[in-house]
Amino acid sequence: MSEERCISVVGKGKLHEQTLVLVPGRNLLTARGTFTGRFGPPSTMEEDLLTLAASVYAADIAVLRGEREGFARSVRLAVPVTNTLAFASVRPILEYALCVLSGDDWDLEFRYYSGLPEGSYEAPQDDAGVVLFSGGLDSLAYAVEAAGTGQSLVLVSHDSGNRVTRDSQRALADYVHRLARGSIEHLSFRVGGQNSPD
Repeated sequence: MSEERCISVVGKGKLHEQTLVLVPGRNLLTARGTFTGRFGPPSTMEEDLLTLAASVYAADIAVLRGEREGFARSVRLAVPVTNTLAFASVRPILEYALCVLSGDDWDLEFRYYSGLPEGSYEAPQDDAGVVLFSGGLDSLAYAVEAAGTGQSLVLVSHDSGNRVTRDSQRALADYVHRLARGSIEHLSFRVGGQNSPD
């Protein structure tokens, strides 16, 4: 049996401190299956990125702010990654980005997880634009504008489990596809966590 990749979340909100343990495949959805179905088995770097992204999302949802969200939280996230050196080198950038996006204080720790770290990597060149596609007005407007230029697009959505939102995202992606002069692909990923890994 392989060792489990356990993520530790310690969050301090206005009302209380909370500790949570997340385990991919048990109480943390990382969208690995969706990723594998579209792109093939993930590399260790891709696995690390899926785990980190899902962990950040789950921690953000789990650590409560309080009634009016006028309070900055402190979130400490310890994530096991195979590519520790790569993540350590961008840690300050990631923490700053999370702070700007959430208004909270994020402290990321990258612990070693078994596996073979990636060597140097050159991303394949692709002219497709990537749109974070919530289905809201901003992302829809940009997707419609870009689709009209003939640019190939990949619309990437988060599936929160809400059927109405998922159906709206699909219907709007179909609408963009009908307007497009280039190729359009819509990918939807479901990530999230639960309180207990059991």
